[in-house]
Amino acid sequence: MKMTIDKYVAFRLGPGTVVRMVGNMFWRSFTAPTLSAFWRYWNPGYGFFLLKYCYGPLRKHVPHAVALTLTFGFCGFFAHDCLFLVPAALMGNDSILFPFVTCWFLLISLSILATDGLGIRLNFLPPLLRVPVHVSVLAATFFLIVRLQGLV
Repeated sequence: MKMTIDKYVAFRLGPGTVVRMVGNMFWRSFTAPTLSAFWRYWNPGYGFFLLKYCYGPLRKHVPHAVALTLTFGFCGFFAHDCLFLVPAALMGNDSILFPFVTCWFLLISLSILATDGLGIRLNFLPPLLRVPVHVSVLAATFFLIVRLQGLV
C-alpha cells in the first residue's frame, strides 16, 4: 500500500488538529538530533511532494548526495525564487536578487551532507538546547549567501 500525503504528514507530525501538527512541526524540527532530521520534519506536506516526485526518482539514478542536492536546488528555485521572481518581473522590479534561495538551499544541502558524513549528532544536548544550534545553522548559511551575493 502506498503512503498518501495525509498518512505521511501524520507519520512525521503525529495525529491531531492543524494547530497541534504545526506545533509538532516546529518542535520536532528544531529539537531534531541531526540537521537531516530537521528537514524531514520541516513542512512534511511539501516534503512528501519532493520525496515522491523529485528525490525518489532522482535516487533511482544518482547517489544520495546528488539527489539531495538537486532536490534542495529544485525546491529553492521553483518553490521559492520563482515565486518572487515572476511577480517582481511583472511589476518591473529588477532588484530581486536571483537565485538567492536556490543558493541558500544548495548550501543547506551541503551542510546536511557534511554533518551526516562527519556523524555530527545533537543527542548529547537536551532538546531545548538543540534549538539554537539549528537556528544558528540556518542563520549562518543564510548570511553566508547574503555575503557571497554582495548584499552587505
